[in-house]
Amino acid sequence: MIEERYIDITFNNGETWRIHVNPIALDRARYYATHDCDDDASLNFDTVVEDEMNYVLSSNGYDDLIDYMQNNCNWADLEKELIKSEAVVDRYDEWFSSVEYEYAPVGKWK
Repeated sequence: MIEERYIDITFNNGETWRIHVNPIALDRARYYATHDCDDDASLNFDTVVEDEMNYVLSSNGYDDLIDYMQNNCNWADLEKELIKSEAVVDRYDEWFSSVEYEYAPVGKWK
């Protein structure tokens, strides 16, 4: 079983928000499984999804996860997943220019 992880996103104004990696990783895994299975009919969709999830949630897949989040995820789809003590504000314009991303261990968020 893969441990739960979050990505901390620090926006240009210094605010830090947290998002669970699973919705991003699952979306990425389904995307690549669809394309891989279209290219090779012998592949099993669920197996490819599982393999992609294991890869992207490993330390080797971190950069690919961040890349997918920045280039393939929409702010409107993910803003409801963000965690912060105050209300979520529209940060669409900053989504692609955030200055910092990092994995956050589960027990260290305050």
